[in-house]
Amino acid sequence: MGSQILVNGHPNNSSIVHNDISRAWIVQKFGGTSVGKFADQIAENVIRYVQTLETFNNMKRLKLKTLRSSLRGNRVAVVCSARSGITKLEGTTNRLLRAAREAVNADQQAYQKIVSSVEEDHVESAKSYIHDEKTVQNLLTEIEQECLELRLDLAAAQRIGESPGFTDRVISRGENLSSRFMQALLKDRGVDSKFVDLSGIIKFKVPHGLDQEFYQRLAGALAREVEACGNQVPVMTGYFGPVPGGLLNKIGRGYTDLCAALVAVGLCARELQIWKEVEGVFTAVRLKISLPTHAFWTDCSSAQDPRKVPTATLLSKISPAEAAELAYVEAPGLGLIQISD
Repeated sequence: MGSQILVNGHPNNSSIVHNDISRAWIVQKFGGTSVGKFADQIAENVIRYVQTLETFNNMKRLKLKTLRSSLRGNRVAVVCSARSGITKLEGTTNRLLRAAREAVNADQQAYQKIVSSVEEDHVESAKSYIHDEKTVQNLLTEIEQECLELRLDLAAAQRIGESPGFTDRVISRGENLSSRFMQALLKDRGVDSKFVDLSGIIKFKVPHGLDQEFYQRLAGALAREVEACGNQVPVMTGYFGPVPGGLLNKIGRGYTDLCAALVAVGLCARELQIWKEVEGVFTAVRLKISLPTHAFWTDCSSAQDPRKVPTATLLSKISPAEAAELAYVEAPGLGLIQISD
């Protein structure tokens, strides 16, 4: 007898959902706080049930808790940031950046302690959220391997020092852990899914730096990687490999949103959804572009957090042109790639 995919830890093959290769693509990007605090809701009520902005708004308006799986009406690709907890300061990426600094300063005890805390967080989440024992054990093995390779990277830095490529590799481990966790959770909830590591996606030469030609070629490479998943839902890292000068230095912390946008461009996706834990676009001293208001949108990493601005108010609507203008002012070189009619 063949192996069975379990739904909530019990055999229920009739509930398994897949990507329909005849349908249009929707790309969903989930930030670290969303993955860290709302992973089960993402798996059960967003990816599995609510795929389009229209159906999501209808669900809110009608106060429905579930809808039919729109994986039957769309193909879905998922991009994940590294998990965050209650605060960004204690999020995985910030902790890994501290570990990188401690490794360069030759403080082995300090960076080992940080890595252990990151590993413990992901192990606890695996055991808390995932019901199927085999899926949990497979994920725990993957977490252990990722953290072993992370420790090896940090130990090497004590000998060779810091570089942009080293820092990028260290923080990429956080996205590997997050994406592996989300893929396992989706499988546990009955979504046929596949973890996709994008760290080796750039197989072409980058002769002129991060110009338009580079992004076009990268978008095509990302699309081919996603299409290769067939009817499985790809769950991808936002980290897309080493670039000249380093990903953090040349693009910044918003590279995961950029990755999702490039996936959407390469796939000619019907929608790009970048999910945040706030209600929408707020006015503030500096605007934060948050939950979707159109087929394509962005998050301005340098914008003011509306939760920290007492006078911030929720906008009822914002046009793509207005969003593009704000993105250009707040995040030059990034917003115009992600905002489009």
